[in-house]
Amino acid sequence: MKKSLFIIILIFIIYGPAHAAEPRIVRVGAFNFYPGIFKDSDGTIKGFYVDALAEIAQNENIRFEYVWGSWNEGLERIKSGEVDIITSAAYTPERALYMDYGKTPLLTVWSELYVPLKSEIDNITDMERKRVAVMKGDFNARNFIERVSKFHITVETVEVASFDEVFKAVSKGKVDAGVVNCTFGVSKQRDYGIRSTGIVFNPFDIFFAAAKGKNSELLELLDSYLIKWKHQESSVYNRSRQKWSYGNVGKIEIIPQWIRYSAAALGLIALLFGLFTILLRIKVKHATRDILEREEMLKQSESKFRSYIDNAPDGVFITDNEGHYLEVNPAASSITGYSQEELLSMSIPDLQPQETLEQDMQV
Repeated sequence: MKKSLFIIILIFIIYGPAHAAEPRIVRVGAFNFYPGIFKDSDGTIKGFYVDALAEIAQNENIRFEYVWGSWNEGLERIKSGEVDIITSAAYTPERALYMDYGKTPLLTVWSELYVPLKSEIDNITDMERKRVAVMKGDFNARNFIERVSKFHITVETVEVASFDEVFKAVSKGKVDAGVVNCTFGVSKQRDYGIRSTGIVFNPFDIFFAAAKGKNSELLELLDSYLIKWKHQESSVYNRSRQKWSYGNVGKIEIIPQWIRYSAAALGLIALLFGLFTILLRIKVKHATRDILEREEMLKQSESKFRSYIDNAPDGVFITDNEGHYLEVNPAASSITGYSQEELLSMSIPDLQPQETLEQDMQV
């Protein structure tokens, strides 16, 4: 009996690991999109997207491998099959020809214009004949170019590889301004010593995306986690987003080495403990102030964007991927003759004949 049991255990030890399910490899196109995903100074890919995917990997027996590059390189790798998914993809008809999107947004963001601290640029008309840094292939860049063109404002755009490069160009005076999304801007403007102009425009959702006709079940899996996480305040998605949005603000690391000598120096311990308490209170006070200031900046940005929407002379129509109106402004109601409540129950085909819509899409 003992001999038989020994043989069974030996067989399990030898063959068990070999027959364990191998994790599925999923290659992720990674680029600098702080705080969602970025490369740290030690070369490690980090961010709240990465933390969220790590939990999925553990639960679903998946190994996510990150392929680093620029945003434009990520799009090319999706086309060639070098990566399976990319993050932070805004929907455009052109991209929809070669990519499938998840149904649940990772984030809703908007474009924002940043300038040096002493810049006198404070409204869109100040941009005439200015040099503006944008990330190559970025949806925010497209939004900005469309906006200034609508106002017949001439600008020179300078394409760079990442949002970090946009802010570097602004801080070093190589350009007059730079366009990034709001989450990156709020998190990084202090690091580069620049400021927001308060000029915000064009909100849009960003999604996980995969090559057309491939990995649809993976997109569905990611959607299922996003839906669950967004309704859980303590989820890894929300906790990690809060953590990375404020960088190391509020993170206090103190190693109380005096504990080793506490038995022989009770008086010194009391003194050190008192100093420690004072310093801790100061650090917490400063950290709390910084967090509140950053939250206030984001609220101001949202307020300015809301004011822009409500007071815009042109009709503003925000839709989902299926063309249903999610939000409209008073001007849209005046133009169409429908109330805002009525418009929110309608979609693009309700206001524009199908043949005209197809002609516009072709243009």
